[in-house]
Amino acid sequence: GAVVHVVVLGATARAEQRIWAETSYWQELQKLLGRQVRFEFVGPELGPAESENMHPCPPPCAKTFFDGRPELTPENTICAVFNGGFGNFVDS
Repeated sequence: GAVVHVVVLGATARAEQRIWAETSYWQELQKLLGRQVRFEFVGPELGPAESENMHPCPPPCAKTFFDGRPELTPENTICAVFNGGFGNFVDS
């Protein structure tokens, strides 16, 4: 089947990025879905991009990330939000 894109918004170096680098935790979702999954980690608290699926960027991260990727659509993309900063009132 088609690739499913999982965009992890609010990813951090100490959590999601480290888990990606040190474990196969994220790949469990691929086994569960039985389809190829492409992960994209997006957030202002990511460390240096160690791979092409790490996207450190300042807020508003979702807008910045998705504006440059029109191929990611509601039909082929799942968004997960960790450390989203909801309720933090920052000019953006």
